[in-house]
Parts: sequence; structure tokens; C-alpha cells
Amino acid sequence: MEKHVTKVKVVKSALMALASIVTCGEECAYRVLSPSNDVTGLKVITDAMTHHKNEVDIAESFCTLLLELTEYDDVVNEMKSPSLKIKQIVANLRKQFRSNEEISGSTEVILSKFGVSAPRSPQRPPSARSRPRSAARNR
Repeated sequence: MEKHVTKVKVVKSALMALASIVTCGEECAYRVLSPSNDVTGLKVITDAMTHHKNEVDIAESFCTLLLELTEYDDVVNEMKSPSLKIKQIVANLRKQFRSNEEISGSTEVILSKFGVSAPRSPQRPPSARSRPRSAARNR
């Protein structure tokens, strides 16, 4: 993603693929956070989101990935790093796309995981997970 950050379709597809990978478990989530010693996965992801801050498709995919990552408390602690500015990015997305129910609802859930309370949206977003957590463990 880092090499193709300017390409909307590549970034969107990469974010969705990463979200899918994260559903496999906490170890996979950590691999997304830090795929190698010299690369910080979340930094690449937040840079891509910042680069495409006006793209609704990128915002939706970014929120889907963050929803998946925030399923794991230890991962949330990593995501709270001030240098990543995830809380600010998500808050900005919430303001910018407040008329988009999916993004608005997703950002509400993400911000709540960061300890930020926000006014409730009229409708909650559909779950980012397509299957119950217990079903994933039994595989």
C-alpha cells in the first residue's frame, strides 16, 4: 500500500483485505500493526487515509479495518499511540462524513473504544464481522 498510496482502488482494496485478515485472530491483527521490524503498518494505513481524506470509499474501508482491529483490547492500546493520531483522524472523519450513516456509526463505535463518548447515531452500522466470534474460534 505504501508504494501505491496515490491509487484509490489499490488503497481501498488493501484496507478491505487487511480487515479480512484481522478477522482471523489477534495474532493477525498484530501483523497488520507491525508487519516487519522496519515498517509500522498503522502508520502506512493512517498516511493513506490522510492522503485520501475526501474519498468516501477509502473512509468506509478505513473504518471497517479499525472496527476489526478494535475487537482486541491489546491492539486498541497500540492504536492509542499519539504519533498515529488515529483518534483525531476518526473524529475528523465523523465530522466530515456525518451524513453517511455507515461512516458516522462506525466512527462512533471506534471512538468509544478510545474512551470518547459521542452522541448516538439514529442507526448503528452493520457489524464489520460477517460471522459470530465464537464461530471463528471453532474453525
